[in-house]
Amino acid sequence: MKPIQADPGPSQIEVFVAPEQADQVSGQGAIEARYPGLPIQVFDLGAAARFEDQLSEGLSADPATAQAQVRQRLQDLGPEIEARLREAFGGLVRADQLGIDRLPAVVFDDGQAVVYGVTDLPTALSHYRRWRDGP
Repeated sequence: MKPIQADPGPSQIEVFVAPEQADQVSGQGAIEARYPGLPIQVFDLGAAARFEDQLSEGLSADPATAQAQVRQRLQDLGPEIEARLREAFGGLVRADQLGIDRLPAVVFDDGQAVVYGVTDLPTALSHYRRWRDGP
């Protein structure tokens, strides 16, 4: 009789979604309940565009004045600017590092496996397990 081994699960999950898919990510609670402490990060790849829109809202038509306004807005963010930039652009950078070429994408174990076209995390995990465990 073959011994039953516990499912070790993935070491991390990263989810990449387009802005219109951000509210469609589901099942995170079920995954966290099954694998307590498992890092799950959701990246909304529309965050950069929203940040740029906020910076450019109501700018002067004069390029020099607009440039000064943007500089001032960035200064006004003060110490939180680093976190805001990381939040806005971090997902795009990470997706590029992993070679993500379409959305949505659920990435397991630092790029060891990618499931495209799914925003339900238990479904993505099922696909990942089938791949990991082989035929």
